[in-house]
Amino acid sequence: DYGSKKIGFTSYAPYTNISKVIVDITVSNGATVTPASGSEVDFSNGPVKFTVTNGGNTSEYLVTVVVDPPSRVAFIGDYTLASQITEADTRAAYDYLKKHYDTNLIYISFKNINEYTLEYVDVIYYYENPDTILTAEALIPTIGKAQSTIKALKTWYDEGGHFVLAGQGAAYMRYLDRIPFSSNYAYNDNPFRPSLFDTKKGVWVEDQDGIKFNLNPLKLQTNTQKQWNNDGHPLNFNMYKDSLKQVVPTKTYYKYPYFPTQSYGFKENHYLIWDITGLEAAPGYSGLNNFQKAEKFEQDANCIILGNSAAVQDLNTASFIEFFPRNTIEGTIIAIGDQSYDWNQAKPNDETKPDWFEGDIFINNHIANVGQWTINCIDYLLTK
Repeated sequence: DYGSKKIGFTSYAPYTNISKVIVDITVSNGATVTPASGSEVDFSNGPVKFTVTNGGNTSEYLVTVVVDPPSRVAFIGDYTLASQITEADTRAAYDYLKKHYDTNLIYISFKNINEYTLEYVDVIYYYENPDTILTAEALIPTIGKAQSTIKALKTWYDEGGHFVLAGQGAAYMRYLDRIPFSSNYAYNDNPFRPSLFDTKKGVWVEDQDGIKFNLNPLKLQTNTQKQWNNDGHPLNFNMYKDSLKQVVPTKTYYKYPYFPTQSYGFKENHYLIWDITGLEAAPGYSGLNNFQKAEKFEQDANCIILGNSAAVQDLNTASFIEFFPRNTIEGTIIAIGDQSYDWNQAKPNDETKPDWFEGDIFINNHIANVGQWTINCIDYLLTK
């Protein structure tokens, strides 16, 4: 800005040390500048005055160097740009998180993932919500399975990067080598993988749904040492509870409180969860009840089951799990595969609302719980 004699540089990468910047300055014949070209200048304390002298004429310039703040959270996906996200739930998820994290969140397309784009990222949020996919292999888009992408993400994860894998994004654990005993089974035969999923078009449901952190709300006999109640965990911070199960045509209630994350109405009910009952076929799991299987699964996989669908009472499945660092892996994964994790409940254009649906607003009234749940997971991982 020649009029105000101000010069600004804003292209420095995050964490650049600007206390020892070598300046390169060209001046007209007969002129001198102080600090001189080639000298080491400290810009870390704010603007630095540069004085140009030519004969009896003197001009002073204030030069400022700004370091870009690091975007510590990355939202990744198969769209080239965030502005091109069209899938309704993914769009809603990105918009919500961008509003909350602002410049601390960046979007990175799968095709642009490499060691440089991940250099300053601490937490990756990956959400998949495909429609009418019939095979587990197809849950992750082809571009996300490119060898260069897998290599970069796995290296980042092994060295301490953390993931929130949401929706059907937990299927990516296959490529991160985090499924227990993966070398002992063909993947589709591995009882430790998240094997239960649904990507159907959606249905009209009269119940609202949600997540609970108390995995044994009916106080069933478990024959384990655990209490199975994570209500005090920081991942439910600022979420609100309810006990309402059904809105219309009559009101019924669960026998315990939970965190509602879906309104009644049209729901895709997409999920990707772990089949705890199905662990019966794994060595050492035969004859155990579901709580005993879950306890052994936590030990074998070095994880903790944090929560489950409000409707699940005997821990036959697990839909919200934290996978701790293991062996040579230093990163943590939080997997959210519950069917109630729903960012958008707008009905498709070709769907006619049933008679019992009251009103014309097709939204998720509990989006605040979905958003807070996600933010809690990301913020929790940022502290690791």
